[in-house]
Formats: sequence, structure tokens, C-alpha cells
Amino acid sequence: MNLDRIVFVGEGTSDLQVIPILVKRLIEELGDTVGEFRTYQMKHFRVPTFQKKVMAILNQEPTDPVLIVVDRDTDENRLATLQEGRAKAGDPPRCAIGLAVEMLEAWLLTDSEAWKTVFPKVKNLTLPKKPENSWGKNDSPNHPKRQLQAAFETCNVTDQKQAATFRLQLAQAIDLARLAQVCPQGFGSLATEIQTRWLSS
Repeated sequence: MNLDRIVFVGEGTSDLQVIPILVKRLIEELGDTVGEFRTYQMKHFRVPTFQKKVMAILNQEPTDPVLIVVDRDTDENRLATLQEGRAKAGDPPRCAIGLAVEMLEAWLLTDSEAWKTVFPKVKNLTLPKKPENSWGKNDSPNHPKRQLQAAFETCNVTDQKQAATFRLQLAQAIDLARLAQVCPQGFGSLATEIQTRWLSS
């Protein structure tokens, strides 16, 4: 499949910045090349359900490969809902769908070696062993956003703009095989989806 231009639809600003880095690295590690990513936020498709959003995305982008990744946010039916939208649009092989379980922040918490690369002077950084199991109220120390914030604070990063820059550096440094192993429901499944739908000839 020609991957010169990939349409990526995600949720927040971090997702639109971090996920294309990870996906580009994944595809290159699998021996293919990627051109540009054109990004949209899910909220820009003003229809009421995820199923209809997928259909609207594929209708708006009728030819290029489309990648859709959203947070699961403990919704066990979310992937099926997205897949149903793809099926109703004719199940085009060019459309790959994935989830961040429970959200993107979990992916950035998988690889302590990546953190050592980005923050070589920091000692005593503790990351969750199973970040896909992290959840709770927004202010809970077990919530992925709070865990990521705590990790950055350990690294003396408290400014949001700084944190955004370091998220991109972590995305470049993370070992993708480890990410797939530690986050099998999210990144592991997405990697398989991309390989099966886009790279299998």
C-alpha cells in the first residue's frame, strides 16, 4: 500500500503529535516508508457516535490510508463500535483502527530505558509495571495522566510546553517491541492491525 500520505484521526493534541511518530517508526522498522501525516481530531467530525465518525472520515478521505486511534477510557465496546463503522463503509483495507488502553499516556510509561535516554541525570524513577491496568478518577495517583505527570515531576519537568516537547522525545526513544509487549491490548494490537492491513502483500 502506498503510504506517502496517511490521514490520522485521534483525540487530543498529544495524540496527534505522538502517535504519528510511533507509527512512522513502526512502519520503518517493518521495512516500509512513510510520507506525510495529515491529522484531524475526532471532534471535528460532527456526528454523534464513533461508528458514524468512522463513516464520515472515510467518506471525507476516499483514497488515502486512514489511521484512527482513540483512547479506550474503559469502554469495552469502543473498538467494536469503530470497527462497525468501518464495516458499514465497506471495510476498506486502507483503514486501520486502534485503541490506546486506557489512554495514550500509558504508552509513554512503558520503557524506563527511554526515560533514561531522555533524562540521563534522573535517578529513582518508578514507572507502572502494567500501565494498561492504570485507571481511576482524574486526580487519582493511579490515573495514567497523573502517573505521567508524576514521572515528569520526578524529572523536574513542571511546565506544560516542556512536557509536550519531552513527550515527543520519549516517542522517539521508546523501544517499540517493549511497548507492544507491555501494552498488548493497545499498541500491540495496533501494530498487528497496521502490519496486516497495510504491509501484507
